[in-house]
Amino acid sequence: KDKKDKKDKKDKKDKKDKKDKKDKPHIDRLSEKLNELLLSLDHTPEPFPTNPDEAWNRLLEGNKRFFSGDLVVYLKHLAKEIDPAARISLTGGQHPFVTLMTCSDSRCSPEIIFDQGLGKIFVIRTAGNVFGDCDYGSVEYAVSHLHTPLVVVLGHQSCGAVSATMGAITEDGHVHGHIGTIVEKVKPCAQKANGEIPFNSDKVTSLAKAVEYNAIHAAQDLLQKSEVVKKLVDEGKLKVVSAVYSLDTGVVTRVGI
Repeated sequence: KDKKDKKDKKDKKDKKDKKDKKDKPHIDRLSEKLNELLLSLDHTPEPFPTNPDEAWNRLLEGNKRFFSGDLVVYLKHLAKEIDPAARISLTGGQHPFVTLMTCSDSRCSPEIIFDQGLGKIFVIRTAGNVFGDCDYGSVEYAVSHLHTPLVVVLGHQSCGAVSATMGAITEDGHVHGHIGTIVEKVKPCAQKANGEIPFNSDKVTSLAKAVEYNAIHAAQDLLQKSEVVKKLVDEGKLKVVSAVYSLDTGVVTRVGI
């Protein structure tokens, strides 16, 4: 048995060494490409979007770099915004071009999805991307003091908070502690989606519809609850939009308002 174990270990080691040797040229080429990339970076800052449409288009351009799968193009843009020089330049203050409310879900980090570096996005995150008093205040700070011209409420495919709410209304599921607060906020959207496409008959489609409704509802809720936001929107200085991020494709699609 000992001899067999030793042979198995040797075979595994030989197999790993062979693989490492085979992979080394690819790794060396990748390292060379990355070094070329870092040396070729243009550190000229991008112009600050001056209106909501420019800000939205900037996000879409970054999202396209993300979902296209071209890692070199993606990193070439991101690298100049996360290097030490970029970090140090922000010590005197921040100038984000968008305020973004999204879910706390670990799969939908907005800076990655939109290929934006330090100081670009003022981010607020809660499970289910639902608003509470502190979140309204955070948005108001961003739009009135940092003067971001755009607020985006971003939902995402397969949202756990929305799924839990769908389960709670269709299967009498019980939620514990403060999770119930989230469920209560999502419930109207879940009920609307379930009325159109029963969750128990088509969970994927029904959940997708509920996620969409929830993002739209959160954006509308912000406009109704925040006089600061509503005033800036009425003056044409701010726009509030809702969107959904697809885990399958990486694409962000605008929905509703």
